[in-house]
Amino acid sequence: MIDPQSFKDAMRLFASGVTVITWKEGTQVQGITVSAFSSLSLDPPLVLFCIDHGAYVHPLLCARAFVVINILSAGQEALAYRFAGAERGGLDADLSYSNGKGEAMLAEAQANLLVSIRERIARGDHDIFIAAVHETHLHPECRPLLYHNGRMFS
Repeated sequence: MIDPQSFKDAMRLFASGVTVITWKEGTQVQGITVSAFSSLSLDPPLVLFCIDHGAYVHPLLCARAFVVINILSAGQEALAYRFAGAERGGLDADLSYSNGKGEAMLAEAQANLLVSIRERIARGDHDIFIAAVHETHLHPECRPLLYHNGRMFS
């Protein structure tokens, strides 16, 4: 087995999109930046995302039924860094909006997916969350925000 740093260095070279998973706690929008996200199934429509057991949001996500997966678009680096760092939540109204069910969605994202968490599988130091997609809001005219080798690219 390789050491954790060598594995991390290898995985950094895989380019991926950037998502922020959001939900409301009272009146504040909470969330976490996640690059470990993927489609899982077309029928039924399922996605998965992975969260470190030590992440501050892990117990919060374990208690959630619904969350929104926001696929960020070019120019949203500040949002990605905001939810990846120490300053989290409390978004201004112009940065988010609510769908008809009151879930927090990030404005100007390429896509917003309203999902229900169906299963959680513990593997290594992360949990794999499997979620059913109930609703999508798409903005295909937006370019993607990409993550590669520790940097974001618009």
